[in-house]
Amino acid sequence: MPKFKPGESGNPKGRPASGGLSLGEVLRRKVGARATKQKLANVLIRLATEGQSEAVRLNAMKLILESIEGKPAQRPAAKPDGKVDVVFHDATNE
Repeated sequence: MPKFKPGESGNPKGRPASGGLSLGEVLRRKVGARATKQKLANVLIRLATEGQSEAVRLNAMKLILESIEGKPAQRPAAKPDGKVDVVFHDATNE
């Protein structure tokens, strides 16, 4: 693998163009230009209650809760000396 000199880009052409459409615009086109918040809420509620898999249902529920309550703050608890303990939990060994 080639080494790049300091100040030289590893990707001189930059990020490929996305076609000029934002994610929101792509979603609006897929859902429909006249999609209202009520229609989108109805879709989320239907997915949360009738989704094909548990993952779909849980993700829909998460989006509903975040829309109502906002995303939960994730602030690490710092000790008086300013350090933060990081604990990794291996869920595969439970």
